Amino acid sequence: MSAAAPVFDHVGKIFRWNQWMLSAIAADLKDADLGRTPFDGGNDARWVLGHIAIARDYAGDFLGLPKVSPPDWEKRF
Repeated sequence: MSAAAPVFDHVGKIFRWNQWMLSAIAADLKDADLGRTPFDGGNDARWVLGHIAIARDYAGDFLGLPKVSPPDWEKRF
């Protein structure tokens, strides 16, 4: 086993947990919720979810997974 194997295993576990948590959080969101912000000047739920999706693409790239977000999201979020 290479020295990097434990790192990849750990990152993979975090990736799977993150997917589960993101799915649980987003499951009850309605379209009307996506434009709401938690406070004045804050980012709305759509931006937060898009930002998380892009961050997950970067982590997935580290794991050798294909990107799942649309190409224009990288600039949007």
